[in-house]
Amino acid sequence: MSISAIMKNVLSFGEILSQSCGKEAENWGSQALQNAVKWAAYCEQVCKQAEEKGCYLALDKQVRLLGIYLKPATCMELSGEVLKVATQILRRNLLQNPYITDQLFEEVMELYSLEDTSLSSLITECSGIACCKAMARTADLISTIIQHTPETHQGRSLAVCQGEQLLQHLVQQLKIHSDHGNRFVEYVSGLCKQLASLANGWDVILSMVLSDQWDSVGESDRVKQQVTSWIISSNSRALLNANTSLLSQVSGMSDTFFQHYLELLVTWGGEMRLEYGQPGVHPLYTWRPHPNKAASTQSFVCLTSHWSQLLSSPTLGKSAREKLGELACQDDPNIWRDVHKKVHLNKKNET
Repeated sequence: MSISAIMKNVLSFGEILSQSCGKEAENWGSQALQNAVKWAAYCEQVCKQAEEKGCYLALDKQVRLLGIYLKPATCMELSGEVLKVATQILRRNLLQNPYITDQLFEEVMELYSLEDTSLSSLITECSGIACCKAMARTADLISTIIQHTPETHQGRSLAVCQGEQLLQHLVQQLKIHSDHGNRFVEYVSGLCKQLASLANGWDVILSMVLSDQWDSVGESDRVKQQVTSWIISSNSRALLNANTSLLSQVSGMSDTFFQHYLELLVTWGGEMRLEYGQPGVHPLYTWRPHPNKAASTQSFVCLTSHWSQLLSSPTLGKSAREKLGELACQDDPNIWRDVHKKVHLNKKNET
């Protein structure tokens, strides 16, 4: 194929790339997307062959001259480096484009195998999203990515790895939206809501707060504070489904969170109901979830495990004992006396 024919094809892809980040893309359908992907693959192949034949620099020089002919006009610069990663740039443009339809957004994601793409690289591709509509979509995207990450990474738990990656993502978003505080708060809220709906979502959220990532200007701490504020303001009982160790660790970092956690536990215990067994049959009674409380689905044993974790904490143990002791002094029927007994019995059995 002649160099003029190749340049004509590259120019065609340049125009597609220009459209992919503009309002023109709102009219794209499945066929247009498929064609764009094929053109991107073609350009990558052209670059590969040029490198193999030792004429890459000549190709790059010719490609750079095409920018002035792009329609619609764009500040994007065509080059050999752009063509090498044409597919990646096409995807990034579309993911960050607020004008594309929700259906096309989903189709863009379906084109790529999430199992073969790392969490960090996909988050990096989405970190530049600045408009509210695209940010909302990215919250959906991030939660989708979360469900396709490996089970473990270098001996660390899945939630810890995901939490660290998402904290990096939110720090990047804070930098982008430093002058639009409300927009960032809304994005954190949207992302956390998406995560909270996942099986291990609360563990990931808590792991973000616990990440030891640090920066000199305190952006990581600002993100952690915002995530913690969202947890408390959401006032969700589903938080109690999180790993008790993570809950205890975050409580040790924030007294406000600790008090919120205690309030949830107290509400939970207050909704448990006493159920007597058959006379002379052990046990004489049990504590069961209130039948009319939809949120009260967890067991007495689970409630006890939360308190056991708090009481064993070097930093929280004293405060937790005082609170449990205060609750145990209330009038009968009193679940907290049984929690106190069960915790100490379990501790005795462990030793």
